[in-house]
Amino acid sequence: GLIFDVVSGLITAEIGGFAVKWVGGKWVQSEASVKGGTNLGLPDNLLPDADFVGRGVVRPDLKDHLVDATRSGKQISGGHDMDSFMQALTEYSGTISSKIEVAPGIYKVEYQLPNSTKDAVKTVYDPKTYPDMPNMANEAAYKALLQYQVTGNSLQEVVVGKVRFQVPINIKSEQMYVPTAFPVGVVK
Repeated sequence: GLIFDVVSGLITAEIGGFAVKWVGGKWVQSEASVKGGTNLGLPDNLLPDADFVGRGVVRPDLKDHLVDATRSGKQISGGHDMDSFMQALTEYSGTISSKIEVAPGIYKVEYQLPNSTKDAVKTVYDPKTYPDMPNMANEAAYKALLQYQVTGNSLQEVVVGKVRFQVPINIKSEQMYVPTAFPVGVVK
């Protein structure tokens, strides 16, 4: 599994039975493997895999994007934090067509901004229910990069702290890129 240390910002994972950590923009083998020892002098077959994973990039401002709402054409970009979204909707004179609670504290909102002819859809979360959502989304983004290696699906769904996230993976110049990660539900 993937472990994200909120204090240090260090991400560790297990790939091929070895502990790896995210350092300087790529995965490197930890001093000791997850199983409790060194690699016992065996050849390190992990490096090509780790290097490939290291080519994945998560949007650097993902945490800010999740919270901060900005207008982008006829919709609101970012702003999955419900308070920020509602503030932006008011600021841009938008209206809500529907708001459905898809899970406790997570809502699917259909809304319209002026000069738009159809509804846009946004999934938002209540920051009082999920105060750590920006960190959870960041962890979800890195988990999605690992899952993408296995499945190849450009739309990943991952779980962090019982919250289900949807995470698109784009390929830019042969590099995996995560533009966003947002909550879509919870695991019971």
